[in-house]
Amino acid sequence: MTTGRHTATELDPSLDDYQLASALVREAGQLALLMRMGGLQGERKTSVSDVVTAADHAAEAYVLEQLRRCRPEDGILGEEGASVAGTSGRTWVIDPVDGTYNFLHGSTYWCSALALKDSAGTVLGAIFQPEEDKLWLGGTTRPATLRELAQVNGVGDAKLARYGEAMLAAIAAAG
Repeated sequence: MTTGRHTATELDPSLDDYQLASALVREAGQLALLMRMGGLQGERKTSVSDVVTAADHAAEAYVLEQLRRCRPEDGILGEEGASVAGTSGRTWVIDPVDGTYNFLHGSTYWCSALALKDSAGTVLGAIFQPEEDKLWLGGTTRPATLRELAQVNGVGDAKLARYGEAMLAAIAAAG
């Protein structure tokens, strides 16, 4: 089990998109985990199971800040309200704490998720489950991997792309 090691570091803009996505979900997840360890309250959004915490907002703010610095031409859409128009035709979609209800109630079944899309569809997806130290990463030019080591059988690029598309749809619907 991971205990939370958010570094609040400024990420290097020369990282490729996969490296950047990996670093962002790791940092967002670690920040949220550290904040939960310090104690959090949840606010109800649309239902008893649709909640938001200060950790959601802080993790999204961190990802937003890093993306604006590292990819200033790209658009950004976040579940907690981040919305930045871009000029590149690419949009990063952020769900800093996917599964906030579980997160708030102490479960390990939550993650930080990030997707990148362009006019052709989802380019990549990154999902990090901090308490299990599991990082799934994949996209159109890279096979899906778990912990950046082995290709994930049965979780191909198409499945990660569908997850990214589902994230986009959910955020747009909530928007």
